[in-house]
Amino acid sequence: MKPVAESASQRVRLAALLLMVGLAAPAVQHLYWVLGGTWALHRSVGGHVEQSTTTGIRVVAAVVVVLLVAAAFVVLSRAGLWRQTLVSDRVIRPFAW
Repeated sequence: MKPVAESASQRVRLAALLLMVGLAAPAVQHLYWVLGGTWALHRSVGGHVEQSTTTGIRVVAAVVVVLLVAAAFVVLSRAGLWRQTLVSDRVIRPFAW
């Protein structure tokens, strides 16, 4: 029988990995828009079809990609799957909330 702390730790890591998948999907889509793609863009800009991505759309998509990647690193850090030396756990903990 596994100790309770070990099984809880495995559940936390599994939840963190599932959350990482959930953060990766919109990050990939926004990265596609940053690179100039237009698929699925018409729904997010009010329903009209765009033939190309404007600079404003690319900038906003880039900001979203940066925020999603930062959120992924916070999740990895809180789950104990990534150790960093520059930022303490006291700084990471509020970002996780």
